[in-house]
Amino acid sequence: MKHCIIIIGKDLRLNKFVLNSFLKEYEKIFKELPNLEFINSNDLNIHFLIESLSFRYNYIAILASNQNHHIITKILGTLTTSKLEIINDNLVLNSAINVKRDSFLIKLNQSEINLLKITPFLKLPKILLTPKINFRNFFIFSNQLKKCLNKIEPLAKKYEIKLDLIQLDNFFISARLSEKKFSQVSEFLKDVKNMFKIILEDEISIFINKKMIDKKIELFVIEDFTSGLFSTNFIGNENFKGSFIKNKSLNSKDEIIIAIKENLHLSELIVVIGKKQKNKILIGIGDKNSIEIKEFEIINSPSECINMAFGMLLDFKSELFF
Repeated sequence: MKHCIIIIGKDLRLNKFVLNSFLKEYEKIFKELPNLEFINSNDLNIHFLIESLSFRYNYIAILASNQNHHIITKILGTLTTSKLEIINDNLVLNSAINVKRDSFLIKLNQSEINLLKITPFLKLPKILLTPKINFRNFFIFSNQLKKCLNKIEPLAKKYEIKLDLIQLDNFFISARLSEKKFSQVSEFLKDVKNMFKIILEDEISIFINKKMIDKKIELFVIEDFTSGLFSTNFIGNENFKGSFIKNKSLNSKDEIIIAIKENLHLSELIVVIGKKQKNKILIGIGDKNSIEIKEFEIINSPSECINMAFGMLLDFKSELFF
């Protein structure tokens, strides 16, 4: 399965908020990020570029601003020998397979193409592409990639499954499997589960929330560097007892220990994410019986730190989560 997003014009290319929001929704459908193709809105070869890409990809989402959406619609009409028409105030092609607000779906050569009109301050249009997913992603809770490979590769060979493993960070290995015999996937995963602690949900946060509800695990969070981003993963979970952003510094192990002990009356489990210092950050987790604090190197963004906190949470209460 080959898929891409074509972004028309500099205005959308530079709008990080819109692109990030769209990519998040796109990844929910395709289970992976796409290739990105950028085309200038004044490029005289737009129609040739789109036609060329329609032979290379199975699924294409085209993002066009409200300024150039009508131009791209006309180009797609020319490429598909279709006529333009208005349906519920939406400019579409009469060959469209599916039409929603500011979004329509057509077929061109080897591709299904979804043209979406992106208008600032309006809700994103619905993605109409429905890919046939021929793989499955899951996570292994381990930092021993080589050890996992040595154990799991013979098993994959037995079940005729192609498997790719990548060490994401200190806690998680990302795994992707694609099978020759679909019926054997469940048996393969059962055997893997007997060897490793695995997470079958698409997102680690979904797994943690389900376990918190099932096992009635209470959690309270104190954040510095992540500024509330970690806590947003637990919105709607009745066992999440709340959070606050620490105004005072959380620079040392002693300060994190104090923060945990002072708040144990709020929840049975406390997670503290400290302040970033020279690409280093302290993360602490504790209950009434013990406290664990680790230092991590954070290179990129708060999201990297959030995965570390997830890992520490799973490690600290491993008997409940796995």
